[in-house]
Amino acid sequence: MATIIASHQHWEAKAGLLESIYSIRLGHCGTIYRWKSKCTIAFNVDRRSFSDDSYATYAIECLEAAAHLWNEGDVGVQFERVADHERATFRLVYEHQHGATIAKAFPPNAVAYGQPRLIVFPASIGQTGYCDNLVGVFCHELGHVLGLRHEHKEDAPSVLWGEANPLSVMNYFNDPKQFKIDDNDLKEVRDFYAYRGTHWMGLSIVDVDFVDFDPPSY
Repeated sequence: MATIIASHQHWEAKAGLLESIYSIRLGHCGTIYRWKSKCTIAFNVDRRSFSDDSYATYAIECLEAAAHLWNEGDVGVQFERVADHERATFRLVYEHQHGATIAKAFPPNAVAYGQPRLIVFPASIGQTGYCDNLVGVFCHELGHVLGLRHEHKEDAPSVLWGEANPLSVMNYFNDPKQFKIDDNDLKEVRDFYAYRGTHWMGLSIVDVDFVDFDPPSY
């Protein structure tokens, strides 16, 4: 099942939160945002934000692997890693922040407010099991980039798409090894991006043009 969301807020993955019985949820504040079908979302990396170059390399490899898993599903949008000096829709960055947050992503309409960032935090290294399963965490975060929200978050108007699926990558899991893209995730997101209607269950659907931003100058 899919949950769709609107707004420019970020979504976070945190350690130690219980599972939800749903898969994917859509919509926020009366609107469902998604990318225009068949577009390619380019990303690059701010390596200077990482204090440890070996972890930067590892994080990049994990994000590339997660992007490949979504791309293999042919969901209607492709992710592409580009060189760090090239224009890109979003950047992978590392931020030094204490707390339980593992990573933070963004919805499609965030491009209206400047270049979005997919952020990883120190907890991605320090929390038991998360560093070894960072590919799964990034699969979850890229789900947000596709326009999906957490299943258990019902604090704003949202709608479900498809069938209930407790194994969806868009749940929170106590065991980080459970962050995996399920076959049903791919099917539901594929169907969502193929849907040509302008509304779903009372919420309007807005297709967002990708924007490639210039890399920052240092």
